[in-house]
Amino acid sequence: MLGLFFIALLLVLNGFSISRTAFSRLWPVILFYLLAILSQWFSAVPTQDRNLILPLIMFLPLILFKRINENTIIRSIQRVVIAYALSSLAAIIISPNWALESNYSGSILPGIDYRLHGMAVHANTLSGILIVYYAILMFTNYRHRFFDTLIVTIALILTQSKTSFVVVLVLYLLFKIINSEMYIRFSGFYRLVIISLILVPSFYISQIIDGLESNNQFLGTLLARQQLWQVSIDKWRDSPAFGYGPKFWDYDMSNEYFQTFGWNVPHAHNEFFQILGSMGSFGILALIIFLILIVRLIYRSSHYQDLLMVFLIMFIIRGTTEIPLRQFADSSYIFMFFFWCVILLVKDDRLNE
Repeated sequence: MLGLFFIALLLVLNGFSISRTAFSRLWPVILFYLLAILSQWFSAVPTQDRNLILPLIMFLPLILFKRINENTIIRSIQRVVIAYALSSLAAIIISPNWALESNYSGSILPGIDYRLHGMAVHANTLSGILIVYYAILMFTNYRHRFFDTLIVTIALILTQSKTSFVVVLVLYLLFKIINSEMYIRFSGFYRLVIISLILVPSFYISQIIDGLESNNQFLGTLLARQQLWQVSIDKWRDSPAFGYGPKFWDYDMSNEYFQTFGWNVPHAHNEFFQILGSMGSFGILALIIFLILIVRLIYRSSHYQDLLMVFLIMFIIRGTTEIPLRQFADSSYIFMFFFWCVILLVKDDRLNE
């Protein structure tokens, strides 16, 4: 209710009308979350989930604001990331037991056996948000300040997320390639292929390293995840249209499968199978429509094209092991909100507005 109040206040102060551009680009994700809400009543296990309304509250201003200023959006995204970094570092001083995960066995920093999660629910979630800073820094004309970059870098190092370290290095490699004369000669589709060929293998190499060092060998291998995905398929077969519902892999279901897997499963560890199990065929159809829209937009545009391609591949990569579209209760949805903002910034060369 507080979020709706502030949105209403901003709309009254700034004026509003439905933006055709924003609606044409955001309707697939609106459709996705509307289907998620419908699954509460028509799924195999009907239930109520208030978190499902949060994404719609986030996207409402983007559709109703009269003007969308790209510089304002870019600066705002950067400030949110910096605020996360700064407040997380401050939390180390104010409440270290709350902000830090102690006795971390996978530490790569000498003499430091903890990792920072700060204002996020997990260190990997915080690192995913911080990476956005570097992506925007490299692939837009936004000028950085040394203090901001220093704060974000320190926070990222303290998360001790090896995957995130690899992603930042790969982003820098992409930055160099994208600014080369050879890359400029390629069209949108071939640029997407080049970025994919660099980002995807780098991610899975880092996942293998994490798996070898992790005590949780179940999550360290894709082979073991197939057992989780089979559960998604079984639940989908029971209710093909709307799936199991929002309670898919909730506390009760996790306890039900504890004896099978030996640990409490939080989700399907894959966006596709999470949607298949929780939202059924309609959810998968909405996901496919969304991906088609983004690829089409990349192909037809030139403005912020590289940044959007990087975000798209990062989303797909994250979706192979996490569920960024459905983790409303923690900070993961912020990355997706950044993603939608960038979608609005991309100018379609075939549209005259």
